[in-house]
Amino acid sequence: MPTTARLHRDPDLHHVRFSGVLTLADTRRQISRAPGMRGYYVGIPTLVDLRDMTGMEMQLADLLGLRDRLAEAHRGKEDPFRISLLVGNDTAFGIARIFETVCSQAEGLDARIVCSVPEALDHLGLMGSGIDPFLQETGARARRRAG
Repeated sequence: MPTTARLHRDPDLHHVRFSGVLTLADTRRQISRAPGMRGYYVGIPTLVDLRDMTGMEMQLADLLGLRDRLAEAHRGKEDPFRISLLVGNDTAFGIARIFETVCSQAEGLDARIVCSVPEALDHLGLMGSGIDPFLQETGARARRRAG
């Protein structure tokens, strides 16, 4: 599955876009890479863009493991780690719903399904930040622009 990640500054936002079929290897790779990104810090508001996702090759145990890894990294922080799960189709919604549910059972994680960029920015506390236009693009357009 193609994955892109970008850190936005002013306001701070970690934007991860998955497209195609989501695998455990893809998500682990992204979680491992994030701390090495310039400007990344534990607890940075995170938008996981699943609008171009078409399926998933993971089990519930895999999602629980990912949740535990995120919760451990953010343990002891005063504010919860906010994750907006931006969906655009029924497949992405179903998968995001499972992840949202397992995250609700972990202390310090605040994952929420959203259906629009403004809703995502509101959940992350970034509404009115001016970051909207880049985030509104679909995956194919963003890849053309980046490539």
